[in-house]
Amino acid sequence: DEEIGGKNGTEYMLRKGYSAKFAITGETSLFDIENRHKGMLIVKIIAQGRHSHGSRPWLGRNAVEKLIKQYTKLIDEIPRATAQKKWLISVNPTNFVSKCPWNVTPAYAEMILDVRTTEDFSNQKFLRLLKTHKIKYNVLFNGSMMSTSARNKYSQKLKKIIESVLKKKIKFIKSCGGSDTKFFTLKGIPAVNFGP
Repeated sequence: DEEIGGKNGTEYMLRKGYSAKFAITGETSLFDIENRHKGMLIVKIIAQGRHSHGSRPWLGRNAVEKLIKQYTKLIDEIPRATAQKKWLISVNPTNFVSKCPWNVTPAYAEMILDVRTTEDFSNQKFLRLLKTHKIKYNVLFNGSMMSTSARNKYSQKLKKIIESVLKKKIKFIKSCGGSDTKFFTLKGIPAVNFGP
């Protein structure tokens, strides 16, 4: 269940007492060793207004407009990731809902944000920013970063094995994605992603 959070797979097994000195998750890394990845936060932000007939918007308060303003104000304060600067926070709206007839000013709107965080802009810092702007929200998923030192003795042993088999130099890399390795590092178990 890694693509939907990993709580009923890896996290469950670790909670039940399974452990390791070092963990390797079989994620695609093009034979390099991924020893860091971003944290992940899935948040639903919510805006409420007041219904009115679509022909008299001044009698209502449009929740869609309110939500768009909140989102714009939020992202204006964040140094966001780009193709050139990938290791920054990314905030990606992935879903937007407002349920009402087409001729009614909406009194409710919600947006799902897929937020990928780094040590410079953590999950907690993003949630504090929502509170600062008085944005109503629900956390749907809160996943930590994965970070294992490239100098870790098991990381170094793995690197030597890979290089001896492939006869080429291997790099330690970081990823914008996430994986179940986060559950190991939360338990203090060094972990990496590695795969073809």
